[in-house]
Amino acid sequence: MFASHRREGEREVEKLCQRLPFLASNLLLDLNPKWRHADYAPSILLSHLFLPSPPLSHLSPPSPPSLPPSLPRFPKPILPPFLPSTFGSPKFKLFLHTKLANPHYPPEIQAECTLINFMVTESGLEDQLLAKVVLKERPDLEEEKTFLIVQQNEFKIKLAELEAGLLKQLAEAEGDLTENIVLIESLEEAKRVSIDVNEKVAIAQETEIKINEAREEYREAANRGALLFFALGEMFKIHSFYHYSLAAFTSVFLRAIDFAGRTYTGPPIHVPKYMAMVQASSKNAFMKFRTAQMMLRAGAKGMIGTNDEKGPGKPSTHVDLDLPARMKDLIASITYQVFNFCRRGLFDMHKLLFTTSIAFKVLQRINMLDPDECQFIIFGKKSLQPPPLHPEMQAWCSDAAWAGAHACQEMKPLEKICSDMESDQSKWQAWLTDERPEDRPMPGDYDKLSGFQKLILLRQMRPDRLTGAMRNWVFTHPVLGRKYISEETFDIFGIYRETAPETAMYFYLFPGADIVADLDPLMKAKNYTIENGKFINISMGQGQEPVAEEALDRCMKDGGWVFLQNIHLMSGWVKALERKLEGSQDPDTHKDFRCFLSAEPPPAPLQQTIPEAILQNSIKVSNEPAKSLDMLLFRAWTNFNQSTLDACKRPKDSACCCSACASSTRASTGARSSETWGGIVATCMASPSAICSSAVMS
Repeated sequence: MFASHRREGEREVEKLCQRLPFLASNLLLDLNPKWRHADYAPSILLSHLFLPSPPLSHLSPPSPPSLPPSLPRFPKPILPPFLPSTFGSPKFKLFLHTKLANPHYPPEIQAECTLINFMVTESGLEDQLLAKVVLKERPDLEEEKTFLIVQQNEFKIKLAELEAGLLKQLAEAEGDLTENIVLIESLEEAKRVSIDVNEKVAIAQETEIKINEAREEYREAANRGALLFFALGEMFKIHSFYHYSLAAFTSVFLRAIDFAGRTYTGPPIHVPKYMAMVQASSKNAFMKFRTAQMMLRAGAKGMIGTNDEKGPGKPSTHVDLDLPARMKDLIASITYQVFNFCRRGLFDMHKLLFTTSIAFKVLQRINMLDPDECQFIIFGKKSLQPPPLHPEMQAWCSDAAWAGAHACQEMKPLEKICSDMESDQSKWQAWLTDERPEDRPMPGDYDKLSGFQKLILLRQMRPDRLTGAMRNWVFTHPVLGRKYISEETFDIFGIYRETAPETAMYFYLFPGADIVADLDPLMKAKNYTIENGKFINISMGQGQEPVAEEALDRCMKDGGWVFLQNIHLMSGWVKALERKLEGSQDPDTHKDFRCFLSAEPPPAPLQQTIPEAILQNSIKVSNEPAKSLDMLLFRAWTNFNQSTLDACKRPKDSACCCSACASSTRASTGARSSETWGGIVATCMASPSAICSSAVMS
């Protein structure tokens, strides 16, 4: 069994474990104590095919003839003493499991084993997600479908029992069958029950057809979810950190359904808290009106929260549902929530790449983008034998741009572009040599091309301007829009709401990063500090393994937060950490347990320094320092809460002065660090006149 998602595969094997005997590997026996327990003796799992140990034939002489010498090797002390006696049992089954996504085994093993591909397919995942969408949106349909399945199975069992009973009575009947009153009555009863069951089966089949038709109306949302999951699955080709599990994706998918149609997706609104705020500011009539208005809107949209930090769900079970509008909200929410979940854990250099990948896949799926045109953007086709370049064009058109333009003639809207460039050289020269050709009108009728076709011309003739043009194209596209380009601010509270005892928070380390400072607001709000013993901060290094394991065991049992920094330095111990974190999936794990991890990216993008299971089951956070002036100002501004802004004595002047200072400083000194801009904004809030003076001086 080779699986892309190991935990799902092991669960299926453990189900079989209830009725079939297994053989266990030394790895699971060594690291998981429950496999060594006597109750698990007849049912043990074998995994990890290749291990450097003595061959299986060395276990006990003589070796069983049914097991070929090509099977894996295990050390003698690990195997239980009952094992040799099971080889002769006809009920003995051997299950092998591998983590490899695409394994290649010798012919001896492939010929003697039944290979099961447990990797999920897009169509299969689409059916699974369809059931989840319908269960959220129309639980009545899903419950009725489940009832019909159970009912039809009961009908089949009842008919089989009637048939078996009749055959038994016929076999045991003596004498003339026409005079056997008991048999005749049994036949009549069986006929009556059979007719009744067949009628109910026909009704159930008609009902099932109607239910399936109603469920199919939600298939587009499930199709979008399956498309996005496989888009995430391709990200590991870019960097070894980009691994995502099906379980993590499913939780994001379900959360996106809850958020669909909402304008507010933050924490639930707690009525007592806001009532206390109103009472504290009893003289502020505007505050009272604003709070009442907010609560009325929140209650109408189902956003009034309880003590549950994740907030209530909002299933759409009402009959008068506007299904087309609801489907539009569902698809938009699923697309953005999955996109934002992945973008949060990407390096800045890969974010636009992921955005365009999602855009191309989504727009091709809904037939808004031609796949052939996408090939021009992706590969940048060049003509191998373009016609000779006109002598007058050699001064402003390079050979590469001319070859790219000639290749564009494969597309019908651009089939005459080379001749048009030769006949109208002045306009094409002005466009091609412009500093920002993406913002300049195209020559002649080519300005009527679609936005994507203009991107193709830039890709072929001015590839240096493609990045900015692609950003603008996504920014202005009606299906995508600004939120796919404008990144959200770092919100540690929002990330925490997505965590769970079995879901760690994985931070990327960058020069100058201080993860503890990022966690500090959350620690203060939740009262988890080093002083009260609820927060344990461990900087990993030589000799810290026992300390980290003891902290994890204690917090899993009693509750608490553990922060393991620099785990990339412990290349030999991260495998043990992987198994330790798998223990957090136990139902007995304390609900307040949380694990935070940090590691530096490897030198090579495809170098695997952290186990795949840790990356799959963690919420990855990449909080790189801002590199642009607008992002620096944006992050500095968001460092202030609403109370700080309300305390400003001259809010209009402060906003204008901040803008003036930013413009003048950018012109004179260029971009500054985030700390510098944070100080500028803080000074602006305190004294607008002072910041005006500093702006003039700069």
